[in-house]
Amino acid sequence: MRTHKSMPLQSSQNEYGGGNGAASQLLVSRANHFISTLSPLEQDLLMYEFNAADMAVWSNLPLRDAARHGLKFGDLNAGSLAAAKKLAEAALSAEGYEMMLSIIEADEYLRQDAGGMQWGSELYFIAIYGQPSKNKPWMLQITGHHLALNMVCNGERTSATPMFVGVEPQTFTVDGLEYAPMEGRITAIQAMLHDLNESQLAAARLEGEPGDITLGPGRDGDFPSKPQGLSVSLLGPDQKQQVVQVIASWVKSASNPSALELLDAYLSDVALDQTCIGWKGSTDIKHSCSYIRIVGPRLWIEFAGLRGAAYHDQIQIHTIWRDKTADYGGCFERA
Repeated sequence: MRTHKSMPLQSSQNEYGGGNGAASQLLVSRANHFISTLSPLEQDLLMYEFNAADMAVWSNLPLRDAARHGLKFGDLNAGSLAAAKKLAEAALSAEGYEMMLSIIEADEYLRQDAGGMQWGSELYFIAIYGQPSKNKPWMLQITGHHLALNMVCNGERTSATPMFVGVEPQTFTVDGLEYAPMEGRITAIQAMLHDLNESQLAAARLEGEPGDITLGPGRDGDFPSKPQGLSVSLLGPDQKQQVVQVIASWVKSASNPSALELLDAYLSDVALDQTCIGWKGSTDIKHSCSYIRIVGPRLWIEFAGLRGAAYHDQIQIHTIWRDKTADYGGCFERA
């Protein structure tokens, strides 16, 4: 079964060695190689200016409901598609890259099993904003149904947010191989909620009915001014560790040098004690409609379990990970 449970983080290892500088060099190299496989027309469709207005154009909806920037996977030849995936592989951790492939595989499964031209592995797009460089900021974007990766490289620093990942169905089998792209995250959240006692669950409960994530596409910078829910500072050591596991399950999708820096920022004693967890709907997040939120000084994670679009008797998953200071590499002031 292809699941995504907690994996230990290690220093990035690639043909350039380890560390953020090496990771940046690898990204630039693979981006330029990908560009070199394209025709002049394809290059024009791929490349955009590095500006907030263009970079904020992404969606988690099927293509029929939301246009995308860049080149469609289905329009790339085999060599270009392979180069695009090698670029994505360099921008993510091994766990993050495997999740990306599994989410795309889930959409192909939807196309074949549930029918409908709005789904499929060919309906994902890749775009580059700015010129790939070791000295100036640029962004790689990969987006399609249930997937939006916005990865900015700025010198030796890279960022991974906003990152939308979702899936329907939660598990599926292709050629005898069972996929469960978000099983690790679901399990971590379930464990966190089940570790809370009744009074803590009551304190963490948010008002209203469960619904979709609130800070999806088009909602850049719209963070509430006041935290809601239960402060992590009020939890016991084991309960805090459950929160840490949930946060880590998202952050570990980023390339390893960046993920280590982000975990240091999100999980410092001060930051963790200023983090709040909230929920509404059901605590049985795998089988019932639910909404969970984890918010820290920088961190913003939302998880929504919704009625399936293709399989109405199942729960599809929508999630968003944002960073209040580092979305789009922190290159644009919050409106």
